[in-house]
Parts: sequence; C-alpha cells; structure tokens
Amino acid sequence: MNNLTEREKFIILVDNEPLQKVDAIILLEGDGFFRIAKAKELLNSRMADLIVVSGGVDNPEYGSFAGLAEELEKQGVQKNQIIVEDKSQHTKEQAEQVLNLATEKGWTKILLVGSHFHQYRAFLTFLRAMDVSGRKI
Repeated sequence: MNNLTEREKFIILVDNEPLQKVDAIILLEGDGFFRIAKAKELLNSRMADLIVVSGGVDNPEYGSFAGLAEELEKQGVQKNQIIVEDKSQHTKEQAEQVLNLATEKGWTKILLVGSHFHQYRAFLTFLRAMDVSGRKI
C-alpha cells in the first residue's frame, strides 16, 4: 500500500468497509428513482428498520424528485418505515439535517445510499458535518 496515493487508500478503505446493521438507511435524493432499489434491498436484508429520504429539491431535469417516499411505498415499503427529511437542498444540508435527526433519535450508525460517483463526496460531506458540529454518529 506504500505506492498508493492518499486518494487510492481512501477509496480502498471506503469501498471495502463491511456492511453492518445500522439505525437508519439514508436515501440521498438525486439521480431519479435509481437509488430506491438499493435502499429497499438494504431494508429487506434487515440492515436497518427504516429509510430516511433526505432532500427537498423537486427538479426532475436535475434528477431530484419529491416523490421518493411515495415510490418506496408503491414498492412495498411500509409508511412507518419511512422518514422524510425535506428541508435540505444539497448534500451539505442533507448531512446537517440527517445529523440533527440522528441526534434527536439517538442513532449511532447510518448507511448512506447515493450513486457510486457521488458516494465518496457524500461520505466526506457527512464526516465534515460531524466534525464541524462536534457530534458523532
């Protein structure tokens, strides 16, 4: 691993982190409805008991839809398994709002669901929000 760049080391660590049961699956809005399948798969495999739909942007041209919770319900996810966080307008605000929710609910572990190309930035944005706030989940 000595010949790897810091970026490559980071990618190896993040990509190989084993999945474990968490308090909530965080479905980040964006990329249309494509992320729903992964969130639902994780829920069905009992990685968590609920999904938080995070994001308040409704701009189909951009790939953000306000109807993610409704689509989850259409696909069989129970309403009591869904929490909607619709105040955030971008990833930094999603991190802040989810961190507030985690603190309120007493969550200590979450799992982010985003598109692969977005996952590293989302992960780092959530870590930064925790660092700035001094709260840890």
